Amino acid sequence: MNIKKIIRCLVAAVAILTLEQLPLSAKNAPKQEHTAEGYRLVHSFWNCVMNQDVVCYSKKLACNFQGLNLDGVYTQQDQISGLLGLTVTSFELQNLLTAKSGNTLVISYDLYATGEGIVSGPSIDVWHKTHDGWKMISHSYVPFD
Repeated sequence: MNIKKIIRCLVAAVAILTLEQLPLSAKNAPKQEHTAEGYRLVHSFWNCVMNQDVVCYSKKLACNFQGLNLDGVYTQQDQISGLLGLTVTSFELQNLLTAKSGNTLVISYDLYATGEGIVSGPSIDVWHKTHDGWKMISHSYVPFD
């Protein structure tokens, strides 16, 4: 099995395990219920990246942030460093799905982006609402084939 397939399986497993922790009422809730909130969070994050506003996107990452991509696991500081090297000229979010339980929002989507260093592909983010607002605690992605 190649590394892309392994990462896709891991991303799918994280999504399933996260969703399995939701109460039954949340699992059965209409998918559109939290879509606007999820879209706003993800769009705001990628807009900060596109504008190369390091302070803006850094504030959106939780101190216990963890991510996963084809290169493996990465931390909050790794994410910030990686985003510093990107030049995003445009992006579009498609196929956005959300699930919410309490103060946690799971958002999956397809990111289509242009620029230098940016990779388009399916992504999943986990956001948690804190006293300082929403913070991304996890982000995982794989590139489209």
